[in-house]
Amino acid sequence: MPQASFKLGLEDYELFPDDGRRHELIDGEHVVTPAPTPLHQSILMRLGAALYSYATPRRLAMVLPAPRTSSCRRTTSSSPISCS
Repeated sequence: MPQASFKLGLEDYELFPDDGRRHELIDGEHVVTPAPTPLHQSILMRLGAALYSYATPRRLAMVLPAPRTSSCRRTTSSSPISCS
């Protein structure tokens, strides 16, 4: 795959379509992942329920049903966008 001569930024990310697929900005590259299948979602729910029922009463972790959206902010010109 040929390398892009420029890296995408936060402004580009905000223009990605809301089309049911997962759009990510990784090291300045637009990466698209298809939506999960029903089987994947079913396994995710079962695993999540098991983790939740074990971890929550023991106060071990916060179990969430979806990935956390990164928060981005502008920083210095040498590192224009910082996400966590």
